[in-house]
Amino acid sequence: MTTALRHEIVTDVSELFPDMVPARADGILARVRRPCTEHACECGCVGHLEDEGCLVFWCSAGGHPLTFRS
Repeated sequence: MTTALRHEIVTDVSELFPDMVPARADGILARVRRPCTEHACECGCVGHLEDEGCLVFWCSAGGHPLTFRS
């Protein structure tokens, strides 16, 4: 995944959230989806932030992350 963020190229969502625990490709979190209302699409869970108690999702249509409290 690549997106432009403040004139920097981000090639991995973990660069945006260094403390994120990535979702395992074969794990249950990788199958969790949430809607992005801005882009009318479903976003896949890419990990969770333990300290903040939230899940991180990636909107591939808009090239941006979303967070949702667990």
